[in-house]
Amino acid sequence: VDERWDEYKRQSTLGYCPSLRHAHAERIVVPYLTAAIERYNRIASYCGIEARQPFHDKRVIEHCLSLPWQQKAHNGWMKYGLRNVLQRVAPVEVAWRTEFDSIMWKFGTAWNELNRQKNIAVISNQRERLAGVIEQKQLDQMLSRYERGETEAQQPIWNVATLLNWLDRHQLEI
Repeated sequence: VDERWDEYKRQSTLGYCPSLRHAHAERIVVPYLTAAIERYNRIASYCGIEARQPFHDKRVIEHCLSLPWQQKAHNGWMKYGLRNVLQRVAPVEVAWRTEFDSIMWKFGTAWNELNRQKNIAVISNQRERLAGVIEQKQLDQMLSRYERGETEAQQPIWNVATLLNWLDRHQLEI
């Protein structure tokens, strides 16, 4: 992780941006954004959905970069210009909403629902493999919560199942 962080800092010029326009452009080309979109696309594809990134269209990016900063942020509102346009075709409460709504949480929940039995089976069948890294009592409690459909148990169980699948795919042991 330290090496990856050092490489990120080495490649990033975010700390040395001569203008807000330059900082905006730099944030569009950061490597982790590409990685995030690729992961999002894989999950969407698995669910039979074609993911779209309309704000990453070259023409949209060029237009946004050409706008004065006051069209991007004004009176504490980010995406100010977009919100002004959106309020013409959508309800005002949608255009000027303050909360962030990420569809990723919904994908994660759907993914867990589709794979609940598979995840339980993978973990249950490989309990002894996990004995050196995960306390069995805590694993049992988390699996029980996951089986009951408790939202808080989804991410930890998904993490364990993903780890086990990755180890199997690469023929590795813990």
